[in-house]
Parts: sequence; structure tokens; C-alpha cells
Amino acid sequence: MPTDIAPITLKARILGVCLALLARFIYVSSRKRFHNKALLDAHFASGQRFIMVAWHNRNIVGPMGYVAHAPEGRVFRPLASASRDRRLGSWDRMIVPSPFTTLAYGWDGPFTVPKGAGDAEMEAVRQQVQEALLGLNDRVADLAGTPRD
Repeated sequence: MPTDIAPITLKARILGVCLALLARFIYVSSRKRFHNKALLDAHFASGQRFIMVAWHNRNIVGPMGYVAHAPEGRVFRPLASASRDRRLGSWDRMIVPSPFTTLAYGWDGPFTVPKGAGDAEMEAVRQQVQEALLGLNDRVADLAGTPRD
């Protein structure tokens, strides 16, 4: 399968491993608080596949909150852009929590996209998801005791 993405350099691989270790350390050293965890549990219990949506700049320890609650054998397959930013001064202003802090996770939904949805229906669902994410920002900021964006 041809690709136009250059191979990952050794420097990028080392940086990736260091970032993964930092994320794990932050996760295990921090308190966790959850908003609407029952919703995630219900999705898992249904056995149905689903897509999780998150803001790009809040994903350093986000996947660990999902994996920590996933039933054994449930597969987590992240989808990410091919950008090579993973830099804190990047376009997304990546948030990196300090170790020994409070991590807050929140879930909302589900949002359904009708089969064969047209542009107007897709836009309506996109707006629903965006509004839910913005609302979750405030809820998890309150849970973590941090300022709202």
C-alpha cells in the first residue's frame, strides 16, 4: 500500500517511547475522577462497537482512562492524523498534566449518524458532538478542580 508519509526517524521513536512512559507515570501517580462512567460501562456491556471522540489536545492520558475500564479482550484502536506535531507549542496547545494531580474523564452520547445521512444530517450530528465535547470540558474541569477553558 503506497503512502506519502516519510518513515519515522529514530529520534521520533525515542521521543514517542519517552512520551508513553511519561503518560503512564502521570496516569498511575494521579487521582482519577469520572463523569458519567455508567454510560461508558453501558456501551461496553452492550457489546456493540463504538467510536469515541476527544479533543486532540487532551489525549496524553485519555486512552488510559478508556483502557482502564474496558472489559478484557476489548480492542482499542486509536485513529490519529498523520501530523508530526506530538510538540507542546504546536497548533493544538497540547495539555500535559503534572504527575500526582487529578485526572478527570467524562463521557457523553451516544450520537447516531443515520445510514445514508446527507450533508445536513451530518452537520447536525457534528454540532451535537461539538456541543457535548464543549460541555464535557466544563464538567471535567470542575471535577479536576482546574479552570475552565
